[in-house]
Amino acid sequence: MEETDGRWAALGLRETAINGRRVLVRRMAVSLDACYGRVRLGDVLALSPEAVGRLGGAAQMPVAPRDLVFLDAETTGLGSGAGTFPFLYGLARFAGDHVLLEQFLVPAPEEEPAALEAVRAAVEAAGGVVTFNGKAFDWNQLVSRCVLCGVAAPRDPQVHLDLLYPARRLWRAEHACDLSTLERLQLGASRAGDVPGALVPEYYRRYLATGEPAHLAGVLSHNERDVLALVALLVRLGRLLEAVERGLADAERAGDLSPGACLGLARILERDGRWEEAAALYERLLEVPGYRREARQALTVLYKRLKRWEEAVALWEAWLREPDNRSLTPYVELAKYLEHQAKDYDAAAAVVEEALWLVRQRRRLARRRAPTPEEQDLLARAQRLAQKRERHAGGGTLRMPLDRAQPPGT
Repeated sequence: MEETDGRWAALGLRETAINGRRVLVRRMAVSLDACYGRVRLGDVLALSPEAVGRLGGAAQMPVAPRDLVFLDAETTGLGSGAGTFPFLYGLARFAGDHVLLEQFLVPAPEEEPAALEAVRAAVEAAGGVVTFNGKAFDWNQLVSRCVLCGVAAPRDPQVHLDLLYPARRLWRAEHACDLSTLERLQLGASRAGDVPGALVPEYYRRYLATGEPAHLAGVLSHNERDVLALVALLVRLGRLLEAVERGLADAERAGDLSPGACLGLARILERDGRWEEAAALYERLLEVPGYRREARQALTVLYKRLKRWEEAVALWEAWLREPDNRSLTPYVELAKYLEHQAKDYDAAAAVVEEALWLVRQRRRLARRRAPTPEEQDLLARAQRLAQKRERHAGGGTLRMPLDRAQPPGT
């Protein structure tokens, strides 16, 4: 027994009993000045509660970073089927002038309830939980294992920041958003010498088969890195959001406003109802290849919401002037504006007529006889405009919105 205790102690673990079950606990204090990659961990405390909350969704309440607990679990399998359970939980929280990292290891499957009790107490004492893909995996695993083991399940946290989702919104256009890629490209961290996540279950199986704790040394280190990466990733995401909120110039000076990040932040601000700020970001992407199409579609919606008709008309007219344009959106939106806002039915009819010419050309090239649904919609709009022009005969001035008076290609 002494030999076994010594081998656990060599890994920094000590045995604790909870309700007659055993759990092995490892605690370590990490300085706030410590860096994960190029990110100082203590900088998370400077984030505003509002910015932190917004990373969790439009309806998420603000939360002070100091009240958060960061959670990551290692499991006996990569799925969620029978026999798969988390055997190691890593948690980080702020305690005074340091980050307290705690790891709870299940020494044998029958001892699992002790680890569940410890983790439940930690997350319920926090003001919010931070995970990576935790809404789909870690948190559900914790709750389901509590139910299966007869342990009171933790209450759903008031705040659950699953950082996978804002990371995808910001960077999915530029690179993959698994944690290791984000660490390398966004945090500047290296996982050299780390145990690959896919091999973690195998190391635990080796430990169970041999009883040798040394098999878990790399797993403990892997989990430690996962948890500290969550802290650093929250810093990276929160600082980027705050920089844009202070102004685009601040974000540019920070070197953070890549096209992909610009698009992702615009989506977040649009989701939160901050339409003016979102529009400013989308406008920056109008001349960036690969991003122009989504920026135009988004600005079409935002300009209409904001009733910024002058900018909207300029956007649509520039869009449909492009020689390679194949989208009907600028024609339809410009026609709607001319009909319903400017009340210029002649000009609206001219735009619809040009759109119909494009649609019919497509139909001929595709050798279709029947009108397409979009052609039928345009015909209905043209008919309605003809009726309005009759009722307002002499009240409008025919104008072509384009610099050309002929359909494209003539």
